[in-house]
Amino acid sequence: MQPLTRSAARKAEIRRDHEVVKAALNAELKQIFDAARVAPEISLQDVWLNVHSAASASQDVARALESLRGTLLGNGSVKYTDSVPLSEVLRWFRHRGNYHGVYDSLRELGNILRPALRIVLGLTPDARINVARTLHLRGELWTYEHDGQLHVFARPDSTVDKLLASERPRVVDPPLELPSKLRLVVAPAPALPSEREPDAPVCRSTPRSRAVSAPG
Repeated sequence: MQPLTRSAARKAEIRRDHEVVKAALNAELKQIFDAARVAPEISLQDVWLNVHSAASASQDVARALESLRGTLLGNGSVKYTDSVPLSEVLRWFRHRGNYHGVYDSLRELGNILRPALRIVLGLTPDARINVARTLHLRGELWTYEHDGQLHVFARPDSTVDKLLASERPRVVDPPLELPSKLRLVVAPAPALPSEREPDAPVCRSTPRSRAVSAPG
């Protein structure tokens, strides 16, 4: 991976946010048209209203991400605790949060991060991708794809940050040497309430029409 100039990094950061917003809007529109196709009672007027609502919400999300970029760039007092050392070539993305290394895909990332949306049931591959997109649009996660690698950052001390850190624990001090007869007992984590798979991750600015409620 070749180092980026500061200007190129800023353009890449904006482009990445736009890619995620467009992908989320595409997923939202697909849900709208899929619902209209299988439910003849949905009127053309309903489809128009839902498309308009999805587009408007997408614009709101894009503006929120733009505002977040400015806020993060202006905050130089954050102390970062990466779980993977941040390479020099990624230094212009330092403000995006704690760095957690490279993952294979958004699908893998969404599967790891589903507890952040209180989802414990199995998810389809597309739903796992939607989990990662949702967290990106909320500002808890930021990903950067380059040369076939998915670099992952998380907002410090967020649920996403803690989940990723548990995958790749931060090395601060050397591990303690335990007596040979000492047995560690790890209590199981409490189960979270089950929830349905996430809809396409665009926060709607106005409610979708009754007939086009997101399927379970």
